[in-house]
Amino acid sequence: MTNGNIYRKIVWAHLGDGSTSLDYENWCKDTVASMVLDWARYATWHRTRCHSGIDADGVLGAAWEAIGRGLRELLNGETPVDAGTLDSIIVAIFKNEGIVV
Repeated sequence: MTNGNIYRKIVWAHLGDGSTSLDYENWCKDTVASMVLDWARYATWHRTRCHSGIDADGVLGAAWEAIGRGLRELLNGETPVDAGTLDSIIVAIFKNEGIVV
């Protein structure tokens, strides 16, 4: 799965219902999905800039991995997002970056 496809899945996971109102539920959807999207984008930026996966970075790699694991924990809480889809996306990104989940 390419990062572009992963990004599209993230957007679908929180906008799939087509709602646009600015209530708490939609704010939460946007916030959680944005965190996952920005986390994924950071790995892409790192690969482009450093010409290696973030897993190879001895300093940033561990911090990035911890953020991803933390995002997965957030999805275990009460949230209006499609947690299963976002969790599977996070796992796919970990695999793309060479991190064992």
